Amino acid sequence: MRTTLNPQQGLLDCLMPTPPSNSFLDQLQAAVNWQPIEQVLHRMYPARTGRPPHPPLGRFKMCLLKQCYDLSDRQSTNHW
Repeated sequence: MRTTLNPQQGLLDCLMPTPPSNSFLDQLQAAVNWQPIEQVLHRMYPARTGRPPHPPLGRFKMCLLKQCYDLSDRQSTNHW
């Protein structure tokens, strides 16, 4: 597995020749039809001016992973 399009191998390419498997994510990808969710998210976040937004489905999937793996934002761990 190459981590970039550069033909020269990097350190990560040498240390991790095959990508790690995550059966939960594979099952989730196969079980969920993302197209209806993506359509709803696009209607909620039209963003007609300015720079193009990050894909709403990608942000939704990040939030889903955050919930499934009990992850937190870096800011939320710092209590001032």
